[in-house]
Amino acid sequence: MFLAGGGAVGLDYLNVQQRAGELTTSVTYDRAGTGWSDSVDLPRASVEITDELRALLRVAAVPPYVMVEVRHAGRMPDVPVIILTSMGIDSFKAAVSQGIPESLLREEIEGKRRLYTMWAHALHGEIRLIEDVGHATLHFRRPDAVLQAIQDLLDSSTSNRSKWDLSTARRPLASTVDP
Repeated sequence: MFLAGGGAVGLDYLNVQQRAGELTTSVTYDRAGTGWSDSVDLPRASVEITDELRALLRVAAVPPYVMVEVRHAGRMPDVPVIILTSMGIDSFKAAVSQGIPESLLREEIEGKRRLYTMWAHALHGEIRLIEDVGHATLHFRRPDAVLQAIQDLLDSSTSNRSKWDLSTARRPLASTVDP
């Protein structure tokens, strides 16, 4: 499941989502108020967003899954975790950060790396640093990294299928794509 964030919509991930479909069932999800979803009053709390998604997954009887998410939205069902963290400054980041010294942008990236490393370890997951891309371009400049993480998570969840049973899941979920 591809869950867009940070101003993106599901269609932004169509390139890698379709390739992921060669590995497993692959869908995109636009949160309420984004993309092709219905409008909602803003702002919204992350608990509202995750409760809606959790309810949708239960009603749809979605089997164990891998979530590719750009923003961590709060508590989600327990799934295996690989966090892909971009280590570059892409053209989008440069454009929205005009006037900010590159040294500060690099400090921000290093801070994210430290935070996501702690996060991955706390969730018994893994962090993978992806060089030469920013978070807005990771999915289309390095789809190979996204697809490899999905394959690795699928392999992991197959060997631990009962561990990742959605009906009993209660721990937080981390992103597999840079938040």
